[in-house]
Amino acid sequence: MLPGQCQYWGVPVADSFKQWINLLPGQCQYWGLPVADYFKQWINLKKAYSFAMGCWPKNGLLDMNKGLGLQYTGRPHSGIEDCRNVANIMKTLACRGFILKQTSKPF
Repeated sequence: MLPGQCQYWGVPVADSFKQWINLLPGQCQYWGLPVADYFKQWINLKKAYSFAMGCWPKNGLLDMNKGLGLQYTGRPHSGIEDCRNVANIMKTLACRGFILKQTSKPF
């Protein structure tokens, strides 16, 4: 590996397809960066949750937290607080034996 390069070993997670497909390319364009290949596939947390729990979380993170018996923390739509909620949902699903897998198709 060359200096300045990182070795990618995971898959990104987003709360929803709409969030990922709309926000990521726009942010990359704003910074003048291409969308890296490893960002072209991801885990849609709503879809993963619905596979694990058998129901679609209509209200996103709020419903997923409630369905898992978790307390929603922070302010909705606040970047770092949403990240904490996403991580907590993922951890809870994994602890219950659900294996999180890529749910998207590359765009």
